[in-house]
Amino acid sequence: MISFLIFVISGYFGSILCADIYLTTNGTYKYIVLENLEPFSYICGEMNFQIRGKKNAFIALLSGNDDSEPLYEIAFGIKDLCSTIRKEKGELNTTGPLSGFEVFFYTEGIENVFKNFTIRWNNGTIYAKTPFTSMTLNDDSPLPVKKIAVTTAGDVSADWHFNTEVSIPDGCNIPVQQTTTTVGDSTQETQVCKCPCSRVPNSKWLYLKNLNLTLDEIRVILTDELENLRKNLTIDKTNTSAYLRTKISAPDNRPSAKSIGAVGVLFLVTIAVLIFGSDIINLFKSAQQLYKR
Repeated sequence: MISFLIFVISGYFGSILCADIYLTTNGTYKYIVLENLEPFSYICGEMNFQIRGKKNAFIALLSGNDDSEPLYEIAFGIKDLCSTIRKEKGELNTTGPLSGFEVFFYTEGIENVFKNFTIRWNNGTIYAKTPFTSMTLNDDSPLPVKKIAVTTAGDVSADWHFNTEVSIPDGCNIPVQQTTTTVGDSTQETQVCKCPCSRVPNSKWLYLKNLNLTLDEIRVILTDELENLRKNLTIDKTNTSAYLRTKISAPDNRPSAKSIGAVGVLFLVTIAVLIFGSDIINLFKSAQQLYKR
């Protein structure tokens, strides 16, 4: 039970930290910056995502806060003809490289169902994988990747699904940050290596797994949290909507339902009239006979 609740706690906090991103772009070719999808490193990163759209889907790896600064643009299914990686905005251009920094793959669209895509960058090498092919652009003067943005063009909409984690690809060398701490007359340098979401615990309680604690000791540490979880996970079945609906007669305003109800009422009234009407006739005849006497 304790292990299960610890798992629930870690999953709860993990879901807060790494919630998925869903959005729709409407074909105006105006980039939407994904603020919750910030790269851990400007040098390298990898993200897996899904697109549901017919064509003209664009992703920008921004070197600044918006698309007014230098960027890498990855386009999928331009006019249902080709996909490309380029070092500038090109919208629906399919005539070839704009500035020498571009690769094209022709005869390619993006089906109107959710399909998986991958984009990876590593010190100037931009790699994109589509359901149909893969493409790579090598840049000798690499741009830092600080933001991710998406859009569509040509009045074509698309649905996007991202996980908020941008992972670190294999072979990526991230510089180690040096911090200096002065204690008294001595100076001490500490190496600090920040890690992405996939490489650090998502919950404040996961440190317990590295401690040699008994279940009783863990239970004491988690007493308040476990009690809150019990309260939040315990449901009174008499307060559920399913139970309450069994006690409520819901109205049905459909013409067919009203017609069936009216026929039913008419049938019951007719039976009642026949039964009580015959008795009334007999009663009336008996009263006449008594009156004649």
